[in-house]
Amino acid sequence: MATQLNETPKDKWVNNESILGRARFIAQGTDANDVEQTLGRIYRSEDWCREWSVTGKMHEELAIEAEKSGRTISAGEAYIMAALAYHWGKMRWQLVLKDEAQYQQAHQKSIETFWKGLQYLDSTAERVEIPYEGITIPAHLRKPQGASRPPVVLLLPGSDSVKEEFYRWSEVFLNRGMATLAPDGPGQGETRNKMSVRYDYEGAGSAMIDFLEQRSDVNPSAIGVTGVSMGGYYAPRVAAFEHRVKAAVSISGAFKTQMSAEQAGEWIQFTHWAKTPAEAAKIANRRTLKGVIGNMRCPYLVINGKLDAQTAYTNTEELALEAKAAGVDVSYILYEEGTHVCFNIPYKYRPLVGDWMGERLLGSKVNA
Repeated sequence: MATQLNETPKDKWVNNESILGRARFIAQGTDANDVEQTLGRIYRSEDWCREWSVTGKMHEELAIEAEKSGRTISAGEAYIMAALAYHWGKMRWQLVLKDEAQYQQAHQKSIETFWKGLQYLDSTAERVEIPYEGITIPAHLRKPQGASRPPVVLLLPGSDSVKEEFYRWSEVFLNRGMATLAPDGPGQGETRNKMSVRYDYEGAGSAMIDFLEQRSDVNPSAIGVTGVSMGGYYAPRVAAFEHRVKAAVSISGAFKTQMSAEQAGEWIQFTHWAKTPAEAAKIANRRTLKGVIGNMRCPYLVINGKLDAQTAYTNTEELALEAKAAGVDVSYILYEEGTHVCFNIPYKYRPLVGDWMGERLLGSKVNA
């Protein structure tokens, strides 16, 4: 007897998030089989957080079993996989305003499992708290093994990414001799519960650099900043106001935000601490680099994919055009086949960014 396929139609939000997220989930470290099996169980937005959490729990249980056997590397890898699954479940979730308790549960599990895994896999890793406007910004500081006072690259998340998503991204720089600081900035991850999204991210960036200058184990005179998605707006903004930054990279960043109330969904309302979609859009639309980006004094690399469905490549292109017109040392790369953050071609943009940043912070070609 032939097995019948489930023909239940998926709702529009699930379809859209699956299309937008699939390459990202895999590029950031989730196994492709996990992605397909988990998405295969999800038909409605009500299923999303629950089913990703089921996958997260499965990996967490594998991690616990490995711990019991003293297999710490296996435990660490499984905890990272669990953290990513929990993160995908609560990220951009359409029902976050209706069921914040489920969001917060998945959010906390992602934080806890990632930190357990990171401690097993990276002996240099530290969870740090950076003072900023009466709160503290949590961040993960990682250093290349055996390095003495390495340069540091700030890894700035986007509107829905968090420090727990950057295990593989951090490795790009660590493998090339640079330390990384991955924060949850205003409105992001853990900090979202203490402070809403800010258009003026440069204050948080300065606080991070101030923090690094107090340490003796990194080189605060060689600091770079990278940002993905909305972080690609934050990175040049930090560099424009903070001339201690020696190199900056935007990946799928926006020159300015142009959002309508209809486009500001539940997630934007949640992260922007807005009461209505119209208020969320008004807050989001304060983000612009017009008249700002020309203040940069460091080399600047701008990257996007022409097939980006979330940040139009022309919006990212404006970053490079405005910078070039102001005399900034800017390089612009557009991948014809690239999607948002070029997650479908990480093997192209990540080595490029790692080498470009290393050459500017280390003062020579990486592994020349």
